[in-house]
Amino acid sequence: MEPKKIHIIKNHPDFLLGVIFLALGLFLLLNDGLVGKEMSNLGGYWAQPSTYLKMLGMGISIFSVILLLTSLNFQRTNVIQKIQLNVGFEAWMTILALLVYCIIMPIITFMPATFLMILFINLVYKRKEAIKAAETLAEKAAQERSDSGEEGAVPVPVAPISAEARKKSLITSVIYAVVITLFLWVVFTQFLDAQLP
Repeated sequence: MEPKKIHIIKNHPDFLLGVIFLALGLFLLLNDGLVGKEMSNLGGYWAQPSTYLKMLGMGISIFSVILLLTSLNFQRTNVIQKIQLNVGFEAWMTILALLVYCIIMPIITFMPATFLMILFINLVYKRKEAIKAAETLAEKAAQERSDSGEEGAVPVPVAPISAEARKKSLITSVIYAVVITLFLWVVFTQFLDAQLP
């Protein structure tokens, strides 16, 4: 008879999150180079930006230690929560768009890079909505056929997205991307007085 295996960690997602935030908290708490020397000589102790970064680091560190302790299996139970990454196509495309955005923004400047990123992400999610709507219609039609008593009802296949629907989706995505890009430009340049690349 094999001895029962006792797991030290009962909640892997909380443990991983605790480790990440503990590293971030310690980084903020122990790193003195985060604030430039010209900012570190302002006023008294409470007027210095580094004071608040250290307080933030201490708070994050304390809460991450609590999270780490609660994720450990002190009661020796067999109920274990593993890490499950259910990352879909849209999430991967968003990550890819953000990475490409970081690379191309210094090259083609803020406005075109932001427009292209917002347009791409919007089209990806509109595609998801269109597919979901088509699947819902197909399921509804199949349900109606089975409710009407048709024997051997064949499931209705999901219809492809029409060219007209694609054109409408592209036009609304372009308008949305233009509006959001202009809004961001106004916020950064007019209200925040930032110099954009």
